[in-house]
Amino acid sequence: MNTNTMFMLTMMTLSTLLAFARPAAANDGRPLDLAKFGTWMTWSGEKLDQATPVKSLSDAPAGVQAVGLQWDDPRDMREIVAEFAGEAPADVVVEY
Repeated sequence: MNTNTMFMLTMMTLSTLLAFARPAAANDGRPLDLAKFGTWMTWSGEKLDQATPVKSLSDAPAGVQAVGLQWDDPRDMREIVAEFAGEAPADVVVEY
């Protein structure tokens, strides 16, 4: 085999390996808190069509009808964990 053929085979093998390689997990399988990468939002209005960003949940105005997190890009999530100061409200729902 000449040097050019060997080089091409090496490059093709390397390209194939890179195409199927999986990136290493950035967090070693531990849960990642995506909340800090999103923006807290409140929604109000008759059809919940008035979105307003807030700095934190404590900044949400009184009488707001919905609160949540919104990201610039879609996120795939496996699990959502929410902690409440007291008993969870009966009307809590998760929307995507």
